Amino acid sequence: MARSLVWITGFSVVSFVANLLVLLGCISPSSKDLALYRVDVAALAANIVKETRNKAPHNVSELLDSGLLPTFWYWGMSGICDVDEVKGETRCHGGFPSTKTLLAVVEDSLRRNDNGKPSASSNKVLSVWKSVIDNLPDHVLANKQTAFIWQGKASAYLVTAAIILDFASPFLAWIALKQSSSRIHPFTSSAVSGLIILAAGSLAIFSMNNGPRGLTATGPDTRLTAIIILFVNGICRSAFSTAAPKFKLRSRHGIFPEFTEPEWRYSDFTYLNRHSAHTMLAFLDQKGVDSRTWSVETKFHLEVKTTP
Repeated sequence: MARSLVWITGFSVVSFVANLLVLLGCISPSSKDLALYRVDVAALAANIVKETRNKAPHNVSELLDSGLLPTFWYWGMSGICDVDEVKGETRCHGGFPSTKTLLAVVEDSLRRNDNGKPSASSNKVLSVWKSVIDNLPDHVLANKQTAFIWQGKASAYLVTAAIILDFASPFLAWIALKQSSSRIHPFTSSAVSGLIILAAGSLAIFSMNNGPRGLTATGPDTRLTAIIILFVNGICRSAFSTAAPKFKLRSRHGIFPEFTEPEWRYSDFTYLNRHSAHTMLAFLDQKGVDSRTWSVETKFHLEVKTTP
């Protein structure tokens, strides 16, 4: 029991820290590298100008206007960071979950650049962006906006749920291991946490493709730190919860040592007393064998004998 609880606690702590880092992505400049993805502002401007050339003729320079907008937008779960590689500056605007519309992000960046006081040049740039966005074909942005918002929110809320479950996992496992009659498997919470994390990572990718990042034509982005963390964490968590039960759990007081010898040399067949049935434990209890201190899942190695 102790060994299993140590493993469960260790993986839960690592998962808790990883998910918390993802959740705090872009809440401040120091956490910008924990972004889900980044948006190349120049590439985005060029692409949407191309899409609206026949309806609202503008050029890319009108949208960028001498560096009023940053080089990149780093998009995290708890905020969006303006990264200006020319000036070497990073400014972040927190907000959980960060599912602002494209025009709102442009406006926030211009206001931060003006220190909160709108200037004539920034108002002009904002009006050009509004004109271009309003004239985008519906299938390019408007039809995807709803999906972008709900997928982003769902991803953030799932990570929050995983953090809560990671915190509770050691306690739930301790209860399940302590009570041999419990129908709850000690690794259940780890498995559920892994699935939640993988779902959060998948939704983050869908949200990315339905949002401003999907409008750029720069190819795959290598700055997917938070998404990579989610998938690595989710896969490891799920793999652990699947593989760990195969290691036989010791009894509470070490009465029965772990069986490590080749089964074929010692038994005619084996029987796994699954936690949902407890058939063998019930049989032994009827025969006067006290099995209350045994593990949740006991694998019996049985040998058939005949006597005259």
